[in-house]
Amino acid sequence: MACCKEHYNLYIQEVLAARESGKEVDTLPERTDMTKDEVKELMKRPVEEVLEEAKEELKDFADEDGTVNIAEAVDTINREHDRKQKNNKYFKNKK
Repeated sequence: MACCKEHYNLYIQEVLAARESGKEVDTLPERTDMTKDEVKELMKRPVEEVLEEAKEELKDFADEDGTVNIAEAVDTINREHDRKQKNNKYFKNKK
């Protein structure tokens, strides 16, 4: 979003110039439970294997018929993680 067409065009020119400059861009997903090297190793594994492992780890989030909605489970876990992180910051500031 930009305030005007001219500034939008300038922004796009800067973006394209940065992309062409050979800068290395980190395209790995940001994970709170893995290092970058662990994510790289995970990306090398077969998708089916990783999916089955994830379903096993998320089985506590399965519905009555055993189906795991991975996106919903991850959202639930992330909310819990965020809540814990927020509480930790609160207690650290109280000391």
